[in-house]
Amino acid sequence: MQITIRPFKESDTSNLQRAVLSSVGHVGPWLDWCTPRYTLSVAHSWIRESMALWSGGAVFRWAIVSLDSASVRGNPILGCMEINVPVPDTPVARMGYWVARDATGRGVCTSAAMQALRWAFEHLNLARVELLIQPDNAASIAVANKLGATFHKCIEGGITFNDEPKAANCYVVTPEALAENIAQETRRPWPLHVASNTPQSW
Repeated sequence: MQITIRPFKESDTSNLQRAVLSSVGHVGPWLDWCTPRYTLSVAHSWIRESMALWSGGAVFRWAIVSLDSASVRGNPILGCMEINVPVPDTPVARMGYWVARDATGRGVCTSAAMQALRWAFEHLNLARVELLIQPDNAASIAVANKLGATFHKCIEGGITFNDEPKAANCYVVTPEALAENIAQETRRPWPLHVASNTPQSW
C-alpha cells in the first residue's frame, strides 16, 4: 500500500473518530485514550489542538493517508504520527504512532514513521529521536527495529497509562541510521515532498 502523511485538518474529524473506534482492540491496550468513548467532539478538539501545536513549532502530528483511500474501506485516515520536542531548543525529540486495524500488517506504520523521521531530521536539526514503548508491545517494537532504532535503556515510569506510571523501553533513531535504512528501501521515490514546516506547504 502506498501512503503519505500530512498535517491534520478539521475535515478529518469523522474519519479520525472512525479510525480510532475501529482500533480499540489493538491500540487500546497501549494508548489509554483509545476507547469506545472516543466521540466526535473529542476527535475535533484533538485535531484543533494539533493544528495549534504545529504552529508552536514543538509538536507535530500527521494523519497517515492512503494514496488510494478506497483501498481501506473508504476511510482515508489510516493512523497518526507524532514527533515532539519535549525540551525546547534541544536536538532530541520523541515519536509516537498508531495505525488503524485495517492498515495493520501492510508496512503502513513503518513507511509513515520513516517519512515523519526524515522530515524531522531535515527541518528540526535533531541529533536523535526517541521512542518510548512498553516492553510487551511487540508490534511497536517491531516498527522501531525496522526504522533502525537501537535499544537504549528501560525507563521506570517512562510513560503513563490510566494515570499510572509504566516502564518503557527507550529506542533511539539517529539521522545516520535512518539514512542507511532509506538507502536499503526498494520502494522509491518517497511520496512525501515538503517545502517548509507549515501545514500550508503540504
